Amino acid sequence: PPTPDAAVFPVTIASSNLRLRLTAAAGITCDAGRVTRWADQSSHHDDATLQSAQLGPQCQLAEAPHVVNGVDLPYFSAPVSAIVPNVIDETLDVDLSFLANSAYTIFVVERRWADYARIGTNRSAEIILGTTMPLPIEEMNYTQCSQTVPNNALHIGYVYYKPTPDFVLDQNCNGLLAPASLVPSMPPAPLSQETAMFDPANGHAVWINGANVASNTNTSGLTQADGGAIGRGLLQTTTHGVDPRFRGDIAEVVVYDQALDDGSRAEVESYLARRWGN
Repeated sequence: PPTPDAAVFPVTIASSNLRLRLTAAAGITCDAGRVTRWADQSSHHDDATLQSAQLGPQCQLAEAPHVVNGVDLPYFSAPVSAIVPNVIDETLDVDLSFLANSAYTIFVVERRWADYARIGTNRSAEIILGTTMPLPIEEMNYTQCSQTVPNNALHIGYVYYKPTPDFVLDQNCNGLLAPASLVPSMPPAPLSQETAMFDPANGHAVWINGANVASNTNTSGLTQADGGAIGRGLLQTTTHGVDPRFRGDIAEVVVYDQALDDGSRAEVESYLARRWGN
C-alpha cells in the first residue's frame, strides 16, 4: 500500500478517547514572538492558553533555530530568576483533569536545549507537561515521598537526581525512570518521542522512540490532575522555591484517556516519527 502522508494524523485510532492533541504544525497563535494560544486539534477543543498571566513560549524567532521539517516549534526557554523562581513563566495552561481516575496514553515529541535543571539546587526537574500538587501536600515537604500522598500530581519530563538525567513518568512518588543522555555541548539534543502509559489492569510503561524502556505492575492511577500545564508541572506555588520548567522545543503532545493496545500505540508513534523525523 502507499505510504501515508506524513502530515496525516491517524484519526481512526481510539477517536472517542482522543482527549488532547497539540501539534506545532497547526493552531498556534504567535503574537509578538510569544505563543498566546495553542489550539487543541481533538474534538474537545481544549486549547492551551495563558490563564495565569504567564508570557507563553517563544515563537517565530529571527534566527530560526527551532524549525523542524519546515515547522516552527514553540520554544520554552525557562529563564532563571535569581530572586523569585517563577513556575509559570513562558508556559501554557491546559486542562488535564480528565486524567484523574482514568487510564491514559500520552505521546510527546520534544528536544532539550539545555540540562537547565542542573543550574542551582532548586532545579531537580524539567517537566514537559504536568499538573500541580495540592497546596496542603506541597506545604508538608513534598520532597519526602513518605510524607506525601502519592498519585496526586502527574509530571512527565526529565529529572536530575544523578550525574546524568532520567526521563520520568511520575504520579508523585509512583512512577518510572528511564536513563537519558545529557544535552550535547553543542545543543540541542536530538528530537525524541516519548510515550507514557497507565493501564489499570497492568501498570505503567514508558517507550522512547518506539522502544520499551521501563514498566511496572503498579495499578494505582492518578487521584487528582488539576492545574495542568505544558512546559512545567509539580507545584502550585513557589513555597519551596522549586522551578521545574522544561527548556526546549515541543513539537507535539497527544493524550488519550485509554491505555492503547500495542498496535494502536505503534501506529501513533509511527505517525509522529514520519511527521517529525525523530
